[in-house]
Amino acid sequence: MTNLENLKALREKTGAGILDCKKALLSSDNNLDKAIAFIKAQGAEIVNKKQNKATQCGMIASYVHINFKVGVLLELRCETDFVGRHSDFADLAKALCIQIASSPDGDVVYDSTKENLGADKDSFLKESLLSLPFFRDPSISVADFLASYVSSFKENIKIFRYTKYSLS
Repeated sequence: MTNLENLKALREKTGAGILDCKKALLSSDNNLDKAIAFIKAQGAEIVNKKQNKATQCGMIASYVHINFKVGVLLELRCETDFVGRHSDFADLAKALCIQIASSPDGDVVYDSTKENLGADKDSFLKESLLSLPFFRDPSISVADFLASYVSSFKENIKIFRYTKYSLS
């Protein structure tokens, strides 16, 4: 493959920016697999750096299943209003709503502002949602799916609170 074809293929597979793809291909001697690994490593670094940044913007998203027996309200937060209004951010929120609706738990309420969760609020989220396989691609977890958006936007994104309603 030529450099341009590799650049296009890498961009399609990872969703990374052109300059990031070019840098990855240069550092990997135009090897596509090594470039993908390089971009994933860079994404992990970005996620770690952004983890403690304040998230004060975002959106409220909802989903009601076609049978009208399951519904979800989700507050998804990010650092800037620019990202909060982006169509990809809305797609992320919709996908997370569907993920929550399809989770095996019954009615669930997660609220990161509640004191009664205490120090367990992060572990509750990790155990209940983030550790589940992602519904569109079971080979990755919900946490990995969320991390891909954090590295793509280069902004911290947090699931602030959600509620799942279901009729028995």
